[in-house]
Amino acid sequence: MPIRKTPLFCLILLALWFAALQLGAQPSPSPLSLAVISDAPYTPQEEANFPALIEDINHDPGITLVVHIGDFKNGGTTPCSDEVFLQVRQWFDLFQRPLIYTPGDNEWTDCHRWGLGGYDPSERLSRLREIFFPSEESLGQKTIPLARQSRTPTYGKFRENARWVADGTVFSTLHIVGSNNNLGRTPADDAEHRERIDATLHWMREAFALARSEKLDGVVLIMHADPYFEKRHGEKSGFRSFLLELEREVVAFKKPVLLIHGDTHTFRVDHPLRQQNHGRRVENFTRLESFGSPRMNWVKVTIDRRGPDFFKIEPRYFTASLPDELPTP
Repeated sequence: MPIRKTPLFCLILLALWFAALQLGAQPSPSPLSLAVISDAPYTPQEEANFPALIEDINHDPGITLVVHIGDFKNGGTTPCSDEVFLQVRQWFDLFQRPLIYTPGDNEWTDCHRWGLGGYDPSERLSRLREIFFPSEESLGQKTIPLARQSRTPTYGKFRENARWVADGTVFSTLHIVGSNNNLGRTPADDAEHRERIDATLHWMREAFALARSEKLDGVVLIMHADPYFEKRHGEKSGFRSFLLELEREVVAFKKPVLLIHGDTHTFRVDHPLRQQNHGRRVENFTRLESFGSPRMNWVKVTIDRRGPDFFKIEPRYFTASLPDELPTP
């Protein structure tokens, strides 16, 4: 029986057609982009320029959130005092978007040095946790909720290890720092290292387990230390257990994994993870090391789930930090 095209029927068809046009005209969601900064500010000049660097990032409309991956002060002369910590916290509060921070060695591990005040490193770490990880949310003027490892009673002190999921990707901070990850100086430091690396490896395994169970497309790990992929790591290495566990998880996951770290102040993007048994490169693993003092630049990382590269990495050169010759990305 043919459908009678009444005026009402025609109006309904017109409304459906218009709605379809409107739906098709909706812009696709913008990809998630991180601004990555590390190992700065170190000098009085860099401290003076740091608010301008923050404004540079704030003015980029494509940035979703910011990560500072540790060493927000130098490890030779700037004291590990509450005054310095609180000043940095004030700077962090200038970021308009969510800020996630993970500690470096200059903030606590190295604070036993006379030039930094001769502090007890564990006491400084406790103070860092109080100032920079006070809640279940990120820092910054706009915040996001975070899952913190401290929710688990067994790991109640490790508030700095955080995790969140966005754009089909799990992001996880890992408290792994330079200065051999606080291993090998004193028995007390060695005990701290063992407890923290146990917690951190457990946290990393949970991130990969979550990615598998939720069928996520990628994993981003964020930490301070350069774990020196190119070196042979014996029992005295503070990174050996991390590298072994990282290899197991990345190989099993098979999907894209990005490790973001700082520490050695050299911008680079490469694929340094190799399987221990035959030396074959792990193709789904990418390492990004951010800039550091004296080049106080930043890196834009975009999760591009539809493009040829899952992780799009772009160096951003801050005008006040431009060297005479720019490195080739």
